[in-house]
Amino acid sequence: MDSGTPTEPGPSPANTLGLVLMLGSVVAFTVMGALVKDLREHGMGTFEVMVWRTAPGLPFVWLELRMRGLPLRPRRPRVVALRTLFGGLAMTTNFWALQALALVQHTVVHLVQPVFVAIMSPLLLGERLRGAALASLGLALAGALVVLAPPELGAVAMPLVPGLVGLASAFFSALAHIQLRLATGTDVSTSLDPGAPPDAPETVVFHFTLFVTVVGTAIGLAMGEFRSLPSGLDLAATTGRVAAMAFVGLGGQLMMSRAYARTEAPVVAIVAYAAIPVSAAIDAFVWGSPVGVTAYIGAGAMVLAGVLLGRARSR
Repeated sequence: MDSGTPTEPGPSPANTLGLVLMLGSVVAFTVMGALVKDLREHGMGTFEVMVWRTAPGLPFVWLELRMRGLPLRPRRPRVVALRTLFGGLAMTTNFWALQALALVQHTVVHLVQPVFVAIMSPLLLGERLRGAALASLGLALAGALVVLAPPELGAVAMPLVPGLVGLASAFFSALAHIQLRLATGTDVSTSLDPGAPPDAPETVVFHFTLFVTVVGTAIGLAMGEFRSLPSGLDLAATTGRVAAMAFVGLGGQLMMSRAYARTEAPVVAIVAYAAIPVSAAIDAFVWGSPVGVTAYIGAGAMVLAGVLLGRARSR
C-alpha cells in the first residue's frame, strides 16, 4: 500500500560506474607513483619521467580517437586548455616531490586535493556535498590523519619543501579535475565555451598527453636530461619500468576522465582516499617501510567512508 511518502532513488548506474572507474584510476595512479619514485631515485629527471609517462600512450589515444570517430579538436577548447595547463603543473610538482617523500606521505599530502575540489566545486561547478557524501569526506580526512600518526608520540618526519610542493600539486590537481568535469560533463555548462557540447574523455586525454610530451621534451633537453640511462639500471630494466609506468598511467587517466564525465566532482574526488592503504602496502613491500597499526585503522576508516559514499548523492 502506498503510504504517500515518496521514496528517494538510489544511486544511478552512471554514478556507480563513475565511482568504480575512479577507484580503478586511484589504484593505477598509486602504482604509477611507485614506478615514478623508483625511477627518480635512480636519477631520472623530472621532465624525463613526465615524457616517458605520456609519450608511449600518445599513439594509442590517437588511434582510439580515429577508430571511434571522435574529434581531435576539442569542442570546449578553453576548458580543455585550462585542464591541460593545470594538469601539467600538477604532474611537474607531483613528480618532483615524489623523490623526497615516502609514498604514503606523498599520498596523504596529495589527498588534500579532494578537499580543494569540494571547496571550489560550489563556486566553479555549482555542485554541493550533502548528507552521506559530506560525512564520508570528514571520515576520510580523519582516516588520513590517523595514517600520518606514528605508533609512538611525535611528529611525522616530512621534508618541508617537498611537502609544500606536494601540497601545490594537490591544488593544481584539484583545478585540473574541476576543468575535466567542465570539459566532459554532459550535465554541466561553462561560461568559457557557452553552448558547446561536452568533449569525449579521450579527446581531453589526447591534448594533455600531447602537451606534456612536447613541452616536457623541450624543457628536459634544455636542462640536459635524456642523455643517459638511470643510475644502476640497464636498458631492459629501464624499458620495463617506463613501459609499466606509461601503461598504468594512461589507464588511470582514461578511467579518471570517464569517471568525471559520469559523476559529480566532489563525490568522485572522495574515492581518491583509497590510495592511502594502497600506497602504505606498496611502501611496506617495496621499500620496507613499516605499515603500523595506525595504517590499518586509517584503512578501515576509508572502507567505512566508501560505504557512506555509496549512499551519497548531490542535490
